[in-house]
Amino acid sequence: MMLDAAATGDLKALLGATGEKSAQLLILTLMLTPLRLLWPKAAVLIWLRRRRRYLGVAAFAYALLHTAAYLADKGALAAIIADFGKIGVWAGWLSFLVLVPLAMTSNDWSVRRFGRSWRDMQRLSYLAAAALLIHWLFGPKELVAASLHFAPLIALQLYRLRRRASAPAARDKAGAASAMPPTLQANPRMQ
Repeated sequence: MMLDAAATGDLKALLGATGEKSAQLLILTLMLTPLRLLWPKAAVLIWLRRRRRYLGVAAFAYALLHTAAYLADKGALAAIIADFGKIGVWAGWLSFLVLVPLAMTSNDWSVRRFGRSWRDMQRLSYLAAAALLIHWLFGPKELVAASLHFAPLIALQLYRLRRRASAPAARDKAGAASAMPPTLQANPRMQ
């Protein structure tokens, strides 16, 4: 579809196809961690997690194509400026601008250079995804398509948050048991 749209010069179709592909890749990238929590030994998830940076860069590349198609479709600076009053357009630009530094630092040198802060910076991809959802809802106004694409991500992230919230309680119980003197801890040999 993208090749057909590019070959025929149908910028509207190219705009939709590149935007949707960018969204799909970003959503897939963000779904990998909660999916790993559900199925830690799934070979396909292990393979995808090892290539997560490539998926994120591909999401950015499609977002860049989407932005280029948008600019070409508008054709004039006045038309682009006229769109700036729309919340969907603002959200799209925000999502794109957040993805720029993430894509630029998705290389081995940056990972080594930034150390632990690299992972913290990459968490901005959640902001890009939230802005993307707003862009989709207020831009093309495709509620069903946006819901179908984002519902699995939202459900998996809620699962991840719920799991994280219940983990401290389990750690507290384990920590309290290990803090007891050995004579008060349950001895499996005595049961």
